[in-house]
Formats: sequence, structure tokens, C-alpha cells
Amino acid sequence: MNIKPTKAHIGGLVTVALMTTGFYPLSATGSPHERQLAVDLLQYYNIVERPTRNLSQPVIVRVNVNIQKIMKLDPNAGELTTRIWLSLHWEDANLVWDPLRYNNVSAIRLQSSRIWQPDVRFYNGRISEQIEPTQAIVFSSGKVKLISPITVKTRCGGPIEGLGRWFPFDQYSCSLIIGTWTSYSGSVDLHWQEENGGTVRFNDQVADDTGEWQLLGNHKGRAEVQFACCSETHTSMTVQLRLQRRAFSYVFSHYLPLLWMLALASSTLLIPNDRTDLRLIAGTLLMMGVFWWPSGQHLPFNVISIGHLFTGLIILGVSSCFVSHCVQLVLISSSIDTTRRQTPLAEYLNRLLTTSTALKLALISDNRPEHDKDGLPDCSRVLDRLSLLLLAVIACLALVICLILPCMVA
Repeated sequence: MNIKPTKAHIGGLVTVALMTTGFYPLSATGSPHERQLAVDLLQYYNIVERPTRNLSQPVIVRVNVNIQKIMKLDPNAGELTTRIWLSLHWEDANLVWDPLRYNNVSAIRLQSSRIWQPDVRFYNGRISEQIEPTQAIVFSSGKVKLISPITVKTRCGGPIEGLGRWFPFDQYSCSLIIGTWTSYSGSVDLHWQEENGGTVRFNDQVADDTGEWQLLGNHKGRAEVQFACCSETHTSMTVQLRLQRRAFSYVFSHYLPLLWMLALASSTLLIPNDRTDLRLIAGTLLMMGVFWWPSGQHLPFNVISIGHLFTGLIILGVSSCFVSHCVQLVLISSSIDTTRRQTPLAEYLNRLLTTSTALKLALISDNRPEHDKDGLPDCSRVLDRLSLLLLAVIACLALVICLILPCMVA
């Protein structure tokens, strides 16, 4: 059965052939007028040609930064990862048309890869920024608006207070430095969209969506810089961010449990002296809990911070309780068998714990009864009180680190 092709069939085949060969620009979608407009605009367009009517004048590019999310700040590596919307506005002399010729089409959307765009980069970027391909909005007057969502990882400057020594109450000053890579300021000149500078626009949820970090403030500026590689002057746009770590999560998840372990270690001194075995078992378990507590993985490894000091004080307090129980065991072991001569260590500990200095530190009066002045009960009482005094000093220092130092930083 022979079927003769009709004009409709031939027209459809021609349309498919034209689309597959790229005759129709797929960068623009919409009515036939928009399609024809895209063909006329891009037919002889050169993406490397600087779109200006006067070659001696620079292309003015208006820049705007809208920070959507502060994803991560790694103080140890000095990296800030942010999710931003980078908005660029400029005028392209090669993308001007009369709307009346195209059924009053005054704006069209084109793929950004098909038109000229400024080679804007982040000067302090750690790696190549991830720029998602988007469409540019082109107006009949030649104005172009390009908004690109970018995930960028930049180098972060040092913290405001002491290079991380105030962890977890530290504050950091980080910056995003934007500029053209190959175009100097005489060919492409960058300006903020708001001439008066001021602050950067943020998403309404950015301050609450940072998780670990809280945004305290921001500022943006513009400067003319000259690099060692090039003689021309480049325009540098800087966005300065001031961030503070949310310390309450660390206080409740790390500091308070360690303080609780220190309190439990001090409670082991309430166990009778003749049950030193129970003291040693409880002290061993508490020491294992302190050393295994996952607090070190969050501490900065490039500096000694107050977090290190706090953890060290807790370890010192629990260890002192364990040492006190070991000394009690030595004293009890030497006093059980009265027929054997005391070991040199036991004799030295007895003399040390019955000196006037030790008694004053333990708040024990010299007018105590005679039966309390000799033997194991007196030494055990002095040892327990000295241990409690040391634990009290350590607990006060830990509380100063937790409560007073943060107020000083703020």
C-alpha cells in the first residue's frame, strides 16, 4: 500500500530536521516572536566581544550578593562554605531591539553560555566554585540580569578573639572577595548595586539555619587593587561576615556531663576508708568515662583553647581522686598487719599527712582528741579533706571557664 506524503507531513519533517540541526535556538522558549528574536540576536553574536558602544569605556557591572545559607565553617582548615545568589547586571549593546518588530516582546530569556558575561571569580576561593547554569534575562534596552546560585568555599580569616583560644565561645571574621579574573577595571568595572555600600542581603532564615554558627553582622566594600602578576588595576568587591559559634550546645553536651563526672568523683570520698576497693572501682569507671567522652573531636587542634583547659581540669580532678584512693590503699595495707614493719612509702605518707601544713590545709585543729592524732584515721581524714579541697578548686576554675570567660568575650 503506497502512501503519498502530504504537505503537512513534509512540513513536520522539515521542522524536526531544523530543530535537530540546531537552526532553532533552544536557548529561548516561548512564542514564535521570541524564537525569531533569539535567532536575530544570536545569529552573529560573539561571546568574547566586549558589549560596549565605545571601546574606551568600561562595561559597568552591578553586583549584588544574597547569602542564602552559611553551610559550614571549619576553623581548623580556615574554610567557610556558603550558599549564595550572585546577581550581575550590565548593559549589552549587541542585545538591543525594537519591541514593536516582535509583537511587543520587551524581555527574553537566553542561556547565559550563549551571551557575553563578566568573568567574575572569588579571589579567596579554596576550590573552583560550583556555579549552576541559569538563564539570563535580557531586556530590549540591552540590560542583562543574571542571577546564579553558587556554592562557594572560601578562605576564612583568623578569629576576632585569639585564634580559637576562646572555643567554644569564639568569633570569626570571614570574607568573600569577588572580582574579575582577566578583565581589568578599565574594561570591566564592578560596582555594588546599591552605591552607598552598606550591608549584604540575607535570606530570612539564614541566621537560624546556620546550625552551629550565628551571624552577628556583615559589611561590604569596594577597592581598587593591583596584583603582582599584572600591571593593570582590578576591582575587588568584599563581603565581610562576622560569625559567632553557638556555644550552648557545647556547654550542655560536653561541659555539663564532664562537671557531673567530677561531682561523682568527689562523691566517692564519702565511701568509708576501709572500703578502698569500692573507691578504686568507682574511680576507675569514672576515669574511663572521662577519657572516652567524645569531647576532644570538637576541639581545635591548632591552638590550646579554653575547651582544652576545661577538659584538662576535669581529667586532673578525676585523676586526683583515683590517686587519693590509691594512697588510701597503701595506708590501709600497711596498717592491717601490725607485726610487719611499715614500708618506706607508708612511713613517708604518714609523716607527710601529719605535718602542720597538711593539717591547716585540711582545716583540722591541733586541739583534736588524742585518739585522733595517731594512726590511720587521722591520715585518712587529712587525705580526704585535701582531696575535697583540690576538687573544689578545680570545680571553681571550671565554672569560671564556663560562665565568666564567655561574659568577658561578649
